[in-house]
Amino acid sequence: FYPNWNCEEVATISHLTLTTGNHHLLFEFANQTEDAISTSEAFNANITWDGSGGDALWSNDSNWSGNVEPGVSDVAVFDGTCVSNCSPTIDTAISVLGISMNAGYAGTITQANGTTITIGSSGYIQAAGTFVGGNSSSHMDINDGNFSYSAGAFTAPAGNLSVERNFTISGGSFSANGGTIAFDGADYDESGTATCGTATFNAVTINKTYGNSTLTVASDCTLPLGNSPTTRSHIVNNGAITIGTGTWTHY
Repeated sequence: FYPNWNCEEVATISHLTLTTGNHHLLFEFANQTEDAISTSEAFNANITWDGSGGDALWSNDSNWSGNVEPGVSDVAVFDGTCVSNCSPTIDTAISVLGISMNAGYAGTITQANGTTITIGSSGYIQAAGTFVGGNSSSHMDINDGNFSYSAGAFTAPAGNLSVERNFTISGGSFSANGGTIAFDGADYDESGTATCGTATFNAVTINKTYGNSTLTVASDCTLPLGNSPTTRSHIVNNGAITIGTGTWTHY
């Protein structure tokens, strides 16, 4: 990526780094028919829940700083900023760069039934507050990012919680909610480590389809694969992996 790029009389692109993880792109386009410059801007940013929209719906832009709902290039942040309507409902399918529940956040994020939460490379970080996942048709899919949970309460979606990188539980109260923890990945090297703390799981799948990816299982983990499981990944097992009945097929 070229930080600053210019094509004379056509366009100038300036890349301005703000704080860590935030970037500001300034596009300036020359107008060939008028002696003028038109400017557009694009950001990836931390967008904080402030609850000022009069309800507690994630999809209401007015509940977010800057009055814009976070998108695929943004991290949704929850901290001590909110003073009312501090417990949002994820009322529709969402796709964000990350979700961060920081120290000082005392609310509850509730996933509506039948929705999917897609999270990018900034991952899911919870150091406070409560997350309550939806029913068996509800999912959380973390693509090329980590799941990091250290405090508060977390109830997983009763569908799938899918993680491509590190899965770390170091505190808090974790409930699997009858769902499946899926360690997956389809790119060249999407290796990760599972660190489970005191959590127990209902079901686990391992499906890292590219041969260079490794799942390292820490000594505090017990991963129940169920009956006649099929797994794909290099596995370094320092914990326990269990099966029910039948044969374990591993690629």
